[in-house]
Amino acid sequence: MGKRLIQQRRGKGSIFRALKHHALAKPQMILQAAEIIDIVDDTLHNTPLLKLLQEDKTILYMLAAEGNKVGDMIELNKPTKGNVCELKYIPVGVQFFNIEITPTSDATIVRTPGSFATILNKEEGKVLVQLPSKKTKYFASNCRAIIGIAAGGGKEDKPFLKAGNKHFARAATRKLYPVVRGTAMDAYAHPHGGKNLGHPTTISRRKTPPGRKVGHLSAKRTGRSRKK
Repeated sequence: MGKRLIQQRRGKGSIFRALKHHALAKPQMILQAAEIIDIVDDTLHNTPLLKLLQEDKTILYMLAAEGNKVGDMIELNKPTKGNVCELKYIPVGVQFFNIEITPTSDATIVRTPGSFATILNKEEGKVLVQLPSKKTKYFASNCRAIIGIAAGGGKEDKPFLKAGNKHFARAATRKLYPVVRGTAMDAYAHPHGGKNLGHPTTISRRKTPPGRKVGHLSAKRTGRSRKK
């Protein structure tokens, strides 16, 4: 009796779903001026978090920009470093991150440490933004973002050095680690396992049962192109 494939075990999350109850807080956008009272690390976020005290004495957490320090004030709609600003108030060419997809929603774009986006053009009611991937996307002009570059850049440049360090880093966010090649497994664990592959890696997407659906699914061709 064989084993289920890793993609079958993973499903839509299952044991690899992030443990959100380990998070310190959910990063939000300020609705009023606030003072930075601390800069903290969070298990589920590579970018540091700012602990903010708003004018109404409520505590809020927000993603940090490079250069933020304790005692600074975070303000609204002033296009200077660290402030929260609607896209229509941000000049063309200014760097920003943590963008809302729709106005007043949770920001979910450009949050990786060291990442930033820029505005290419402004039109009536919408703004054309260039993302870190160099792709462009239109946003509503009243979507908010944080001015500056996401703090923590260069973190991924430091080598793990030991497999154990990488294990604990991946386990914190429930990432799949290690990733093992099918040909390195035993025959009972994977269709490509065993001493030799023994059969083509191209299979039918429609006719193959789930336990054997690995490799090149309904590929027209594989390997290097022979065209000159």
